[in-house]
Amino acid sequence: MSIDTRFTPAIRSALLEKMQDLNSRHTPEAANRSGGEPARGTRTDSVSLSEDALRIHAAVNVTAGQDVFDVERVAEIRQALVTGSYRIDPIRLADKFHQFNTNL
Repeated sequence: MSIDTRFTPAIRSALLEKMQDLNSRHTPEAANRSGGEPARGTRTDSVSLSEDALRIHAAVNVTAGQDVFDVERVAEIRQALVTGSYRIDPIRLADKFHQFNTNL
């Protein structure tokens, strides 16, 4: 079974129009058209990140180029499935399910 991910022309057109609208609002040219600087007495927004968020951001950057799974192990399992030599230990599988559910 496969999922059809193609968009109809009408949906594609609507998405592109919405993206262009959003992009036009967030360009330097858009800031210049609106005067660039906020009016006097106008509140400006600011954002600050918590220490946890900064650590998460740093971890994401460090791991960005790394595989999130063992590519070699996946290849071994795939080959075992193809050859029919992959065996499932039902007791070990049940133990893993139990451990997972206990940690929820």
